[in-house]
Amino acid sequence: MGIAVTVAAVLVGAALYGIERGRAEPVAAGPVVARPVVTGPVSESSEGETRSPSAPDREVADPAPIAPALVSPAPTAAAAAPPVSDVDLGLSVPLTVPACDGSGIVVIHSAISPGAYAQEVAAALASNPGARYLRTDRSCPSLRQQSTEGNPIYAVYRVSGYTTTELCNDVRLQGGDAYGKWLNTASDPALIVPC
Repeated sequence: MGIAVTVAAVLVGAALYGIERGRAEPVAAGPVVARPVVTGPVSESSEGETRSPSAPDREVADPAPIAPALVSPAPTAAAAAPPVSDVDLGLSVPLTVPACDGSGIVVIHSAISPGAYAQEVAAALASNPGARYLRTDRSCPSLRQQSTEGNPIYAVYRVSGYTTTELCNDVRLQGGDAYGKWLNTASDPALIVPC
């Protein structure tokens, strides 16, 4: 974990200082300040200040330098979540943690009763060969993270494609109460893909 924090700090530092080919130039962390545009002949004074052609005695000063903001890495949900081995139900099909890459899944069944998780998920997997299961609070934020009672949700699903057409075709093929969801970090968890 220490390496990840160090890498994140270097990347944040590089972004804030605009490192380009070994030359560092501070970059404003706040609002962008525009420099004045001067048209016509321009002369440089001995101190390197730009003089306006319409007012030769007035100097156009650079805006005051802006100090870069200090950024600390945000805590991740994975850091507070239990290890996968603690949430795996110990079934013949292992728990999955799919990537939040924008792909779609067809949700076949959602188990929301803590005392019945293993039985419900095992039955849904047996009825749907090739299906997988995940725990929503250990997956993408585009999935509802807990039931209305505050319990974790185990979802039995099939992998689908990256387009609404592919996902809706797979939802129709599955039938029953199946519905589509996107695996990403932007979609509203309440959203069910309309098919």
